[in-house]
Amino acid sequence: MRTGDGWRLRYPGRFGDTRVRWAIDLVWAAAVMALLGLLMPSVLSTAGAMMSSEHPVYRLRRRPTEAEGARGLVWGPTRWRDSAAAASAPVFCVVEHQREVPGRLGPRWETDYRGRWASPGLRVHGDGGAWGLAVAPEAVFFSPPRWVASERGRALLPDVPSGGRVFEACVNEGAAVFVDGCRAGDTLGACRGVRSLVLTEGAVARPRVQRLVVAALARVFEAALIFFLILTPLARRFGQPGWVELLVSLGDLDAPRAVSPRWVELLRRSGLLHAVPAGEGVSRAWAVAVTGLRLLRFAVYGAFEAYNAWAQAQKVGAALRYVDGLSNTALATAPMGVCAVELRVADGAALVPGGASGAARAMVMGAVEVFDPRHWMGPRVSAGVFGFPQQIDVVDAAGMAGRLDVSRCGCDLRCVVAQHRADEEAGVWAQFGALTQAFALPLKGRFELELSYVDRGESLFVLGPVHRRRGGGAYREGDVPVIALPELGFSFLHAGTRESLLAALRRARARSVAFMLAWGAGTLALALATLALVALGL
Repeated sequence: MRTGDGWRLRYPGRFGDTRVRWAIDLVWAAAVMALLGLLMPSVLSTAGAMMSSEHPVYRLRRRPTEAEGARGLVWGPTRWRDSAAAASAPVFCVVEHQREVPGRLGPRWETDYRGRWASPGLRVHGDGGAWGLAVAPEAVFFSPPRWVASERGRALLPDVPSGGRVFEACVNEGAAVFVDGCRAGDTLGACRGVRSLVLTEGAVARPRVQRLVVAALARVFEAALIFFLILTPLARRFGQPGWVELLVSLGDLDAPRAVSPRWVELLRRSGLLHAVPAGEGVSRAWAVAVTGLRLLRFAVYGAFEAYNAWAQAQKVGAALRYVDGLSNTALATAPMGVCAVELRVADGAALVPGGASGAARAMVMGAVEVFDPRHWMGPRVSAGVFGFPQQIDVVDAAGMAGRLDVSRCGCDLRCVVAQHRADEEAGVWAQFGALTQAFALPLKGRFELELSYVDRGESLFVLGPVHRRRGGGAYREGDVPVIALPELGFSFLHAGTRESLLAALRRARARSVAFMLAWGAGTLALALATLALVALGL
């Protein structure tokens, strides 16, 4: 029993009022917009930088061109030497001091000083001993840094604060260092308004490239997080109507099976709960590979969702063709098997109390679900289903009167949803008089009552089996045809006409196709971006 096209977003038990549901929708939308505002600038900035051929990930893989050399751009392997320094003695250091500060979760270390020291005779030599350039210490930046706990920094830089702890990252005499900066006269330093003088320990830029790749993968993670947080709730809310499964079963239709939600959920959690590595020690190949694999979990999950959306589209399409292929049948000439009958509730049909739905109705069906008060998000447990009367008076287009048995109907009807506290149970059942006395149960905690209803004169479209006697003619009960008897199997009841049901199926198919394309495009973009970055970093 669902409203409209058959969807209704489920909320926790304490949020049952319609106005509160709208408030939750607004809060969810505001949270998504805040997340977009927080993450999208960095995602777009990184994406724009990665589209440029001047990004260090691409540029450091080649040598500078003549034009770049004329502009003073310098990158490549170098040797840092000081003729007055002893072998293996430091010729350049970055010193960092940290002090212990109190925090909410306990003491933590905070950097309060960073200084640079260079030996007086330091010269940087390029390939074949060329250059011999001095260094502008204030421009130097290690990527990635190799911090070592040492008190030697206090002797190198007298202004290091006392107490706390000291770390240093140094270049020793004769060490090979990959530099990326600019040459101005006889000094090697930062490029004007572009970048610092970046040092990478060793003769290759691979550690720095890997660090940049992991940082770019982190932005891909943020983009994937935004994509999934937006699309997953939308797909759950506006996905396939539940009554489509009834049509597939009723017509014994051949449709692809979806991936088990349990496996998809486990895979989604495995991808979401693992954070992308970050920090100083992420510049190794394994960090790139592990980060890529974690992102590929998103891609596999998205591929499952795209397949499920495709399966839903195929299922809805099969139901659409099945309903469209059935011809309307009159009660007087109903054949054996499943029939499609357009009916109207008789004007003189008996009325029953409508409960929370308001006025008296020709038929009321209810489903009760109970919430566990110990859990904010559920779980929800079905407490039962009831309906009365079991048969309602109907007439077909030719004006022939009959009865429709709704005791085993899968329904797509108008409905209202209300949530109640346990102490309101007696008042809820009292609205229906003696009709629900046999159903009334001692419910514990908050419960939800979903009421579907049919009014006098309302149009109905029914798909269900009709029994025929051996001598011919429809099954009769006191000269009145009865449709969809429970012993003959279940039937499907739609509030509306054949055309309204077909329109609902077309809308459901369009939504499934849209979600399939969205999941497929997002997943493909995620997988290609991840694989491309991993290939650059390995």
